Amino acid sequence: MPGPAINGQSRQLILNAVDYFTREKENDGPLVSVNEVHQRVAEALQVSLRTVSRVCSERQKGLPLETPGQKRNKPKKKSEDLPDGIKTSVRNTIYDMKQNGKHVTIKTINEELKRKAVVQISNASLGRLLKTIGFIYKLENNRRYLCELSHVGYQRVNFLRQYYNNLTSENPLQCVYLDETWIYSKGSFKRTWQDNSIKSCRKGHEGTGKRFIVLHAGTKHGFVENASLVFSSTSKSADYHDSMNREMFEKWMTEKLLPNLEEPSLIIMDNAPYHSALAEKLPTTWTKSQIQEWLQEKNIQFDNNCLRVELLEICKKHRPNERRYVVDEMINANGHQVLRLPPYHCQYNPIEHVWGICKNYYDHHIGENGYSNEEVLKTWNDALERVTPEIWANCVRHTDEIILNDWKNQIRFDEQPELHIHVGESSDDEDGMTSDED
Repeated sequence: MPGPAINGQSRQLILNAVDYFTREKENDGPLVSVNEVHQRVAEALQVSLRTVSRVCSERQKGLPLETPGQKRNKPKKKSEDLPDGIKTSVRNTIYDMKQNGKHVTIKTINEELKRKAVVQISNASLGRLLKTIGFIYKLENNRRYLCELSHVGYQRVNFLRQYYNNLTSENPLQCVYLDETWIYSKGSFKRTWQDNSIKSCRKGHEGTGKRFIVLHAGTKHGFVENASLVFSSTSKSADYHDSMNREMFEKWMTEKLLPNLEEPSLIIMDNAPYHSALAEKLPTTWTKSQIQEWLQEKNIQFDNNCLRVELLEICKKHRPNERRYVVDEMINANGHQVLRLPPYHCQYNPIEHVWGICKNYYDHHIGENGYSNEEVLKTWNDALERVTPEIWANCVRHTDEIILNDWKNQIRFDEQPELHIHVGESSDDEDGMTSDED
């Protein structure tokens, strides 16, 4: 097997050694005493004795064999050596493309940059540039856009402020996190063995069995005792929320959750429709006579000749500033408080992590003794028991870190015209690729 290639300098040293030992052969003996090893090497290679001694010393010290003074700075790549003005133009070009509904890929971005005469750059270099200015190639998701809508931003700030104030209070209320989820009697696996044939693909939730709705609550100390509710769903809708209703939720609240809370608590929940039944119905699609009756009950003056649309406008001006919910008043009457999650911010609820742990256990153990209703309930209860108080505490601690970080970012960026808060979503980079099309 051939050895590694050697450079011209090494070849010259070899020839020097050959010439030296040829002269020794002609001399019928050493030209320098064999006891002077370093001197013989210096003479043979035609280098200085000092050089030989230094190299041998470096080897004894375990230093790497490097050519001194040969470290050269690599020239910057074009994507790294562009002025900040061009980088800003590239960023704004992408924003404009998104605003105009264009598909954003390496190829389309580069075409737009060339059309605007921003910069001449290859697709590969553009891919590196996009990463250096903070862009990544990921699955399209409008969740971040929804999170920055003005009304959602206001609800987020309100949630963060109240949560932070409670967390840093001298006497913080215990946080109780509630949520609904679902399980299937035969489990639900996201990954299966498939080939290119459609025959290996599952149609919808076919083969997963009956759907069960789960409702529970927990604190950093674990699940609230005796608060679990599991029932079979009769709805064929793909949205499990359609299987829950106001009456069922309020019954669970009064019979299972509130009686089992041993101290004043801050109950955190989302804005599902069955969480948000109004304590007082407001005129919306009412008939004219119903609207008039509502105005009379409120002692609000109106002209009997007003049309329905005019009466609705009067109602809008006298609506309460804050909506009052049945569940909130029920909770407050029992000495607790409510804090509602902002829309699209499920990462602020640690029970989402707990559900993941429970479902992973359930999916891997259901079916060991059949798929009966009894076996579903038993396996799910086993899954709940797997989530120890320590696991709950870790999930709450992780969520607290997210919330505190977002609150700090909210304050830090308060003076900036645009607010961008990342909300805990996964990204799918192009498996080691710097561009989607080169």
